[in-house]
Amino acid sequence: MEILHDNPRNPNRLLIMRALVYNDWGYDNLIHQFFVTWCEAMALKFYHKDRDLIANEMLFNYYQKQWQILVEKRMMNEYGGYLKQNITQAENTYYKILHEYAMELENYYPASLITKVPAKAKPKYQFNLN
Repeated sequence: MEILHDNPRNPNRLLIMRALVYNDWGYDNLIHQFFVTWCEAMALKFYHKDRDLIANEMLFNYYQKQWQILVEKRMMNEYGGYLKQNITQAENTYYKILHEYAMELENYYPASLITKVPAKAKPKYQFNLN
């Protein structure tokens, strides 16, 4: 899967990475970690296997775009002045804000890419007590 880093149209990424004290690799892993959490929530909501959603490149591209708009851009709009001041030892505070915004992404999903599985195809759970 391709990671959308070094995007010249996304200057917010660099400021947020610096504020969180992350390098490119660490920040990409952070985004992927939140993507996996999002996929798990979507899998439960729409009766899909989470690994199928996690491996879907179109979903990952969708999530990265939403991340840029609903997390990075929002963080810059609301806290950009603080981020630009390069305040030391504030990374925990910035991470909490970022985490809150990332969790709100669970309210958004691409209806054309994720559809509900018909009722008769829903998984039947079987519990065997030995």
